[in-house]
Amino acid sequence: MSRTLSVLVVACFATVLVVRPVTNFAFGALLIAGVIFLLTQGVFLLRNPAQRTPLRAGEGQLYLAFAAFVVVACLSYLLSEDGELGFDKLSRYARFLLICPLLMLFLRVRVEPWALWIGVTLGALLAGVVAVQEAVIFEGGRFEVYTRAEGESYAILFGDLALAWGVMSLAGLRWFSRLHPLAVIIPLLAAVAGLTASILSGTRGGWIALPLMVFLLFYGYWGELSRRLRLITLATLVLLPAAVYLVPTTGVAQRIAEASDEVGAYLAGKREFTSSGLRLEMWRTAWGTFAENPLLGSGLGGYYRELQQRIAAGDVDPSLERFRQPHNEYLLVLSTRGVIGFATLLALFLVPCLIFWRRLTADGPTKDAAIAGLLLVVGYMHFGLTESIFDRALFISIFLFVVAVVASLVLQGRPVAVVTTQKRTTLHEALHSPV
Repeated sequence: MSRTLSVLVVACFATVLVVRPVTNFAFGALLIAGVIFLLTQGVFLLRNPAQRTPLRAGEGQLYLAFAAFVVVACLSYLLSEDGELGFDKLSRYARFLLICPLLMLFLRVRVEPWALWIGVTLGALLAGVVAVQEAVIFEGGRFEVYTRAEGESYAILFGDLALAWGVMSLAGLRWFSRLHPLAVIIPLLAAVAGLTASILSGTRGGWIALPLMVFLLFYGYWGELSRRLRLITLATLVLLPAAVYLVPTTGVAQRIAEASDEVGAYLAGKREFTSSGLRLEMWRTAWGTFAENPLLGSGLGGYYRELQQRIAAGDVDPSLERFRQPHNEYLLVLSTRGVIGFATLLALFLVPCLIFWRRLTADGPTKDAAIAGLLLVVGYMHFGLTESIFDRALFISIFLFVVAVVASLVLQGRPVAVVTTQKRTTLHEALHSPV
């Protein structure tokens, strides 16, 4: 059962950006198994209350944080007249409750650690291949980027998650090194592939997450790296972004210059509805909606109602009507659920972060999983600055799925995968171990 579960987890990670039918099947199978497990456990414990076992440290806090987000969304819907739009949003937010059957299943049946590392590396590698296939052509004796890569979703989600998978792969270096010293090439290639997919997607909002994600990697492993590896890593981190920016084919310099010009034009009073200009105008509308209803917000559909009213009054350009959310998760929550909803959003991010952070002093493999979890959550916190991530069902499903997988690994409190000795092995030792 554990092996089957782990294979399904790998399938979810590996195919979510490129072969969605496989992801839907694997994720659906996991959910069905989780719900059946939860129901059977509930019946068993009702009949045998003496068999109840306490929750692991941090497990209850996760359930509460995810449930609180849904409860406040329910209250917001009930206290407003949001109709079909509000109910549609509420049905998406209800997915957060699935953390309970998934995490309980993963903890009791136990997902194997290799599922995380093989899953994220495969996912990043496949995303890189698909991105190049979609966005790059060879013309006139050179490679040209002619469109934005988007996989089987859309460019923002594809670019954000490919970046997350790529960086998370680096936390699996220790696990791959135990398979074979040369196997460390796999997560390194996955990191490059994930970054390539992100660049080719043109998702500028995801790039702002990269500095802090890299910092977390450094913070987590700095004490385990030799002086030589530290220098090599620092040089790579300086030279690689510079090369990506300076090479015209990547389009990075152009995208950054465009964003700078668009923001400058908007702040100068020119309401030019470019990509950045549209976002800034939506953010202004969302902030105005929050200012009118700071405590509980204006209801799940309140932002869109306010936007329509401003369009009717001539305060906002009609072209914004096609956007039902402001492309910023924090402003969306503030405008629709007020400061109370904002507190639940912060809990949704910070509770998993705290659980993973506390495991950074654990044994090497558990620490690796914790760092991967931190990278995912920190990435999401940054992605939410330029996209209403939890207004998208797929973003929600991936978040709760990855948190459940990583939490099950770090809360088990046991050595994982190939590491079987009692001695704690540093990353430097793992990378330089003999064949």
